[in-house]
Amino acid sequence: MSYLALDISKPAFLFFIGEFSFDGTWEHPVNAHQADFELILPQTGTLSILVNDHPFILKPGDVLLVPPYAKVTGNGTMTQQINFYWLHFYCDYKVVDSPTDGSKDQLIFPNQFRIKDNGDILILLSELMNMELDRTTNQLPLNLLTTTILAKLNVEYHRKSINAHPSTLVSQALEWIRANMSVDLSIKNVAEHFEVSNAYLTQQFKRDLNTTPLQHLLGLKIQAAKVLLIRTNLPIYEISANISHITTKIIRL
Repeated sequence: MSYLALDISKPAFLFFIGEFSFDGTWEHPVNAHQADFELILPQTGTLSILVNDHPFILKPGDVLLVPPYAKVTGNGTMTQQINFYWLHFYCDYKVVDSPTDGSKDQLIFPNQFRIKDNGDILILLSELMNMELDRTTNQLPLNLLTTTILAKLNVEYHRKSINAHPSTLVSQALEWIRANMSVDLSIKNVAEHFEVSNAYLTQQFKRDLNTTPLQHLLGLKIQAAKVLLIRTNLPIYEISANISHITTKIIRL
């Protein structure tokens, strides 16, 4: 497996950034990259694409780094709601064989990886997009924030959990929690769905992820609040009230 070592001894150069949303039938168009990288971060739905004819399936939490001179095409028609950020930038780089082969001025990435918490990344991407749309913004601040986003992603990529391969129970619980966040969810609901005790579920989360189901649920609600802050016009007091109400439900056993 090869890795991309991005040289940040000088800031990455922002080319352009955007957010794509679609609810219907859609297929990624054919794009032939030049010397620019592209970051793709899905927020809703599943994105299926080909990069140089290699298939990638991206879900929320996944990050894809498309290298320069790559051909990106769709991998079939998608018929579900989808939303993702895309970020094009220029940066010197080289290909290495190991994530430890880089120097102190390099950020090492595989082509695809997952991050545990994308809330801060969402905020940074939203701010970068707002700055890019403001034609009075100089290029240097855009480049610096682009480099900050890359650095943050690199930290998240290298952050290892105690167990890199959660048990079947924990993996299924994580997916079920994500799919049922819109309902009146509590720790008891999760445990009852998988026919285990609250204590056993908590024990498995601590062993595999070094966190508890309660901490995970609260973290998701904090991420939801961050998204509401950057993507809606709701006043802070209303967001706070909604999140506080939901949090009370979460911790009820």
